[in-house]
Amino acid sequence: MKKEIIKVRNLSKIYQSNEIKTVALAGTQLATKANTVIWQEKEQTEQQLVTDFIVESLEGLVKDITISSPYSVRAGNLWHIKTDISATLKSRKFLQKVITALHPTSAVCGLPKEAAKRFIIENEGYDREYYSGFLGELNIDLLTFKTLQTDLFVNLRCMKIVKDKAQLYIGCGITKDSDPEKEYLETVNKAMTMKKILG
Repeated sequence: MKKEIIKVRNLSKIYQSNEIKTVALAGTQLATKANTVIWQEKEQTEQQLVTDFIVESLEGLVKDITISSPYSVRAGNLWHIKTDISATLKSRKFLQKVITALHPTSAVCGLPKEAAKRFIIENEGYDREYYSGFLGELNIDLLTFKTLQTDLFVNLRCMKIVKDKAQLYIGCGITKDSDPEKEYLETVNKAMTMKKILG
């Protein structure tokens, strides 16, 4: 994987056939020379929470939903657990409802979504700006107003440069089983790619 300043996670992909594809990507560990990745219960639970959030959020908006088994995927110096989710939109008019349902994702907001979002707004104490928002193009044919393929991503592990200072935005999934020291080290590991770019 090449070095990037902005790390994005797929929020949703909409095709002309009304097909939607998205992923649940959670659980993190530093890549080693070992060929086998062993996941602890905490990471597996974190992954399942994200998968369940996506599936439940899409309920009523899609049909024919398909969910893959979780599998390990490497991104730079890290391993994550990934689950592929695909379905068919019941109506093309549901695109905005899908975006609203999936954003903010449980991975960057928490659960239950509305209570967690309210807590963050009231207590976090800083403006996330683009971090943990979503970005991409809504590809709409302006002559027919038909939606073409649209790709949207959650903006994670990003960097803001102001004059001679760089601010890195990185986070971790916190569950009841989280260990603060391990979560801090996970954040440090996630920052390594951007730190290499900075020299």
